[in-house]
Amino acid sequence: MREGICRGNCRWSSWGPRVLWAMLLLRSVAGEEVMGLQAGTARINITPTPAVGAPLVGYTAVHDKLARGVHDSLYARVVVLDDGQQQVAVVALDLLGMNPGNLAGRLRQLGLTGWLLNASHTHGGPMVVRLYEPYGDDRTWPPTAPYLTWLEERLVAGVRQALAQRRPVRAAAGSGEVDLSFNRRLVHDDGSVEMIWHQNTDPRPLGPVDPRVGVVSLQDDTGAVVAILAHYACHAVVLGSANRQITADYPGYTAAYLEGRFPGSVALFLQGGAGDLDPYTCVQSDFAPARAQGEALGREVERVVRAVTRSDADEAMLPPDADLHWAEFSRAYAPAPEAVAGEHPVTATASLLTLGDRVAWVALPGEPFVDLQLDLAARSPWPYTFLLGYTNGYAGYLPTVAASRQGGYGAEPGGTLHLAPGAGEAMVNEALDHLARLAVPAGTAVADAAAPTTARAALGAAFPNPFNAAVTIPYTVAAAGPVRVAVHSVDGQRIRLLVDQLNSPGPHRITWDGTDASGRPAASGTYVLRLHADGDTATRRVLLLR
Repeated sequence: MREGICRGNCRWSSWGPRVLWAMLLLRSVAGEEVMGLQAGTARINITPTPAVGAPLVGYTAVHDKLARGVHDSLYARVVVLDDGQQQVAVVALDLLGMNPGNLAGRLRQLGLTGWLLNASHTHGGPMVVRLYEPYGDDRTWPPTAPYLTWLEERLVAGVRQALAQRRPVRAAAGSGEVDLSFNRRLVHDDGSVEMIWHQNTDPRPLGPVDPRVGVVSLQDDTGAVVAILAHYACHAVVLGSANRQITADYPGYTAAYLEGRFPGSVALFLQGGAGDLDPYTCVQSDFAPARAQGEALGREVERVVRAVTRSDADEAMLPPDADLHWAEFSRAYAPAPEAVAGEHPVTATASLLTLGDRVAWVALPGEPFVDLQLDLAARSPWPYTFLLGYTNGYAGYLPTVAASRQGGYGAEPGGTLHLAPGAGEAMVNEALDHLARLAVPAGTAVADAAAPTTARAALGAAFPNPFNAAVTIPYTVAAAGPVRVAVHSVDGQRIRLLVDQLNSPGPHRITWDGTDASGRPAASGTYVLRLHADGDTATRRVLLLR
């Protein structure tokens, strides 16, 4: 955030967007360099033409599954963010994966600082990546005019269109919760792993999942929603291997639903750490469950967008000068045992984009297991931190070290596991270290502020936030001992003591139902969550809207 406009907790939205833009204009006339955040959007159709005969990817690594038609079109949805210093494109793709490849130089020529090419991982899309080769492209079809080459031209055109449409925007952030996914790796008491594909339609709560829905909404100077960036983790495999229709699967229904509810907007579905997560109804041939699950997610995103854009949702709004920070982390990783791609190290790149001091996207080039996402959110100093999988390249599965020891699909040698165990943790830790350094107050030595995040108690991002009925509060304890979690008003008065007991080390959760110590409903407003454990104190803010 730039000096001179806002530090700490600012209360902006009650003034109204027009007054904020007027304030920025007056400061600019007075000679101060204040641009504010701008954004441009585009929605580009990327369905192959002709579609019949296009090789489908997701359930095969060769050209043996050919499309017989188009059930629903595929799109690239683009948002270019510009803070006056950096321009970063966020692109949501209805594809299994996408490597930057030839795009990188082209996007730099357009003036971009960075980009997040996030694939929804639909298994009903055309073949553009080679699954058994890290960062492998497929330009073999059609032989005279490769689809992937045409696709890159379309993406450049989409980014150029978004750049030309930039205008001032305000950002708001929030989270919700929806129960659509289960962990397809069932770990038994003896440590063995059973893959339970399409066997959890009841549904049963099996294994780690992340029900959180992360939302960033962009509004123009009239208050109209122009873009929605919705984050959720779940494989796009409602349609199974028998399907021969091109489809965006459930994420396509989510985006279409939101664009219908917010006319004129572009809705980006951003896939998270879905490496071991499947939808409850999956790998079958009926499109009705894809619509049902996609629109269920869309309704929750809509609820969050309307909550964070309310006139009294002060805590959800980012300051109008919220700036961007872009970073990339490239490293050579040892290959996985028995990797199909060979024995040579693989250079993989993770990416980080922050918006102000509250929103961060950490992007990994493969299929991260959900535990990496949960760990990132719990340890990040940014209240809204979202792990993106399938972004800026496909380098195969990224299981945790623990999952690699257990085995199971995506965690055992061979197939699409290209990087040695620990690569996912290394990428997350590098991003967390960078975030910790960004969070150091001005004038503070980094060394004084950088106690290892793994050795501290931490509050994760509460969800949903804003909330109405109840909010779930994740927290992590580094060592066994007494733990206290309490809710305070912004002026420091304790409203409710939620936890006061001994806790074992590791992740925990507690729920606050929005009532005070006497059981009376607390008033609408901002509340401070405070964790005391291991000699550490951590705080988070939540917004209660009655």
